[in-house]
Amino acid sequence: MGNEINFGLYSFLGGMEKQLLVYDESLHYEHDWIVRLSPKFKVIYNNEDFDIYNGFDVLDIDNDGVFELSAGKSASLGFYFSRSSEKAVETIFKYDSKSNKYLPATHIFPEFVLQGFEKKDFAEQVGQFKESKSKFAPEFLQIFIKYVYAGKEAEAWKFFDETELEFNERWDLLDKLSDKEQLRKRIKIFLDKDPIYKFIQKDSKRVK
Repeated sequence: MGNEINFGLYSFLGGMEKQLLVYDESLHYEHDWIVRLSPKFKVIYNNEDFDIYNGFDVLDIDNDGVFELSAGKSASLGFYFSRSSEKAVETIFKYDSKSNKYLPATHIFPEFVLQGFEKKDFAEQVGQFKESKSKFAPEFLQIFIKYVYAGKEAEAWKFFDETELEFNERWDLLDKLSDKEQLRKRIKIFLDKDPIYKFIQKDSKRVK
């Protein structure tokens, strides 16, 4: 049926101790778990907790010996686009020793979110989009959510307000959108339910 489950051991947290990686892979999604086996069994990362259905890369961004995770999350914000046209946003997770879990860290490492997997200049991406016909499309939502996940929500809504959007009739029919105010409400509803956004809001208040 195109499904397979794999297991492995890797030192995600540095040192000699290794953690258990379990990933369930199919044609359309990948479900990942990282499990800390001692001092007691604990799932320290589950991609579905953050509505992510792809695998992840491992990198040590801050050079502290503990690896961060980089995973792609759909930028469609609940709207329906063809799989070939969907865009993803690079999301970063950092291990938190207090909760013993990997938690969203997109707002801590904003440069990774803004540049994305292709490491393109973000200002150039925004400029190219504004020079286009600015249709409501996956590219628009990708730029918007990059701002939000980078901890720059004010800039996200400024981009939203300044962009003249031309709505494609096909998407209007599917999503019942006819103007930007309906789009604004729809995006806010999505954000209020999004686990990464909610964590960023909570963590930002805690830091302040």
